[in-house]
Amino acid sequence: MNISRDFAKLLLLAAFSISLLSGCATTRPKDTSVFWPQPPEKKRIEYLKSISAKTDIDDSRLNRLRESLTGEQDIEKIIKPYGVAVDARGRIYVTDAGNKSVLVFNENPAAGEDYLDYVGAGGSGTLVEPAGIAISKAGVIFVSDVVQGTVYAYNQDFEFLYAVGSKDSFIRPAGLAFNEVSQELVVIDAKSHNLKFFSAEGDSLRTVGEKGINESQFNVPSNVVCDKEGKIYVVDSMNFRVQIFNSAGEFVSTFGQADNIPGSFSRPKGITLDSDGHVYVADAAFDNIQIFQPDGTLMLFFGSAGSKPGQFQLPAGMCFDSNDKLYVVDQYNRRIQIFQYVSQ
Repeated sequence: MNISRDFAKLLLLAAFSISLLSGCATTRPKDTSVFWPQPPEKKRIEYLKSISAKTDIDDSRLNRLRESLTGEQDIEKIIKPYGVAVDARGRIYVTDAGNKSVLVFNENPAAGEDYLDYVGAGGSGTLVEPAGIAISKAGVIFVSDVVQGTVYAYNQDFEFLYAVGSKDSFIRPAGLAFNEVSQELVVIDAKSHNLKFFSAEGDSLRTVGEKGINESQFNVPSNVVCDKEGKIYVVDSMNFRVQIFNSAGEFVSTFGQADNIPGSFSRPKGITLDSDGHVYVADAAFDNIQIFQPDGTLMLFFGSAGSKPGQFQLPAGMCFDSNDKLYVVDQYNRRIQIFQYVSQ
């Protein structure tokens, strides 16, 4: 009696599974600890891990063994990421133009959920080239699509709710931030060189800025974040600076200039804030993250060009979660790197 090749593989898989469960197999090696600054200074930023595919969070031994035995490849991978956000449940959202959707990595899925889900992958609110993303405390997920020139809103179950503004509201919507103080959505319109403000329900409120080099003027702004007091921090990319506004969009201050020394910018893109109010700016030309006081005083920078832990190739969007974990989109390395901020 002949046993089929597939059945033989299953028998082999079962045999190895028993071996793994009995403790005979080795586990994946852990990454060497990477942190900044170096001793004797106190550690402030520590590398934790990277996510590039579903298998990075679905750490099932059976899944890894099945892949090694059958040659099956997991295609559920990050392809062309840009923005990142984390919701109150700890789910990690990555805007991915290569997948034409938002990838949602869920390390602790509830019953009926998977380790990886999608937003905007079909039906109403289908995405083509998602870029910016913001999630309100109420759980509304806002995503900008640079090709469709639209910002979409979804609920916590990833169902489409409404489009923000009208179809003529934007030329190229990019970075997003939801201001919890004013209960307004702030949208960067990169090609219009301005900020657009909308109500939580998506109604147009006002526009701030135009192309230029003066205060409240922009040259291809890219990303935005709001602090606990409602102040708005905007990466004014081609003016090589960060501009800060109050919640109404009135200019407060600015810092940064074009140069190749620490504290200056070459190609600033992502921006976020930790729980102590420090400003993190990702520079895609320097392949690093610079950390500033709100007045622009440089505190620390970390990262370099490469693909090892703590190295980057075109870092872009960033965000913090409620536990001061920093999530950084590492574009050309097709991954999200996760770090821990150690507060003073």
